Amino acid sequence: IRYDTICFNSTLAMNGHFYDSTGIFLDTMTTSNGCDSVVELHLFVLARPVVYIDTAANCTDSSYYLSVDLSEAVWEDDVPAFTWHATPPDTLLTGHEHDTTVLVMPHSTTLYSLTFDYQCPFEESLSLEPLTFPSAEMMVTPETLTYDQPTFNVYDISSGASGRQWLLDGSELAFNGNPLCHTISAAQDSIIVGLVVWSHPSCCDTAYRSIRLLRETLWAPNVFTPDNETNRIFSIISIGITQEELDIFNRLGLLVYHTDHPAEGWDGTHDGLPCVQDTYVWRLKYRTATLPEKTQTKVGTVTLLR
Repeated sequence: IRYDTICFNSTLAMNGHFYDSTGIFLDTMTTSNGCDSVVELHLFVLARPVVYIDTAANCTDSSYYLSVDLSEAVWEDDVPAFTWHATPPDTLLTGHEHDTTVLVMPHSTTLYSLTFDYQCPFEESLSLEPLTFPSAEMMVTPETLTYDQPTFNVYDISSGASGRQWLLDGSELAFNGNPLCHTISAAQDSIIVGLVVWSHPSCCDTAYRSIRLLRETLWAPNVFTPDNETNRIFSIISIGITQEELDIFNRLGLLVYHTDHPAEGWDGTHDGLPCVQDTYVWRLKYRTATLPEKTQTKVGTVTLLR
């Protein structure tokens, strides 16, 4: 009977056979005189201790705390000596190679290893990237939505980030690509888009943007130039509104233009003759999508330039 103990990362060779697990093994050996004999091998393989390296990031000064976690390790004797190493070297380790917790600051991709002087020497290691504090930033197009254009895109233009999480009204989305495309519901007045970015799970930054849905709006220019190639017609742009009548008055209060089709606009003439350069008052009658049964009126001024 043969009794042997080997390390977890070793192999025992016997009679041309190799063994690397705990157990009882039988092997037939032939002696020099031709007789066979049976060898019984009792092999015990020392288990590899369970050791973890805990990592805590300190985003403020771009450093990490590394700690030896032996909570699941089983030692036959006292905890053996261990030593920290860094490749490339980290000057913060100098003088602290045998501390349970060490402060490190990688300036490039660095391999930190922990070697144990045990019955079977072994090593645990991990690779760390330099820490950067990210800055969350997004760009929304368009920034204001309307009934006929309720879809928007949000672009992540953050810096120093390696991951992102989109939020809509505080709820996380499964989609984390770039850009985020979303259509706002007609029942909503606005929606808040959030963007969380990180360079490390504990190094993150957040940005928010509120996007409004314009249900009804009117926009009227304050100047137009009938004699130029561009901007020749005065017309009112509207969203969610039905324009019914448009009247134009001169500064004496005389009606110079009327139409039941306001979208056609005013070309700056009265009875086919050009109106003089001046400021005119316009009056628009319209109905809205929210109050379709009520006719409303809006008044403003426009300057005709020649």
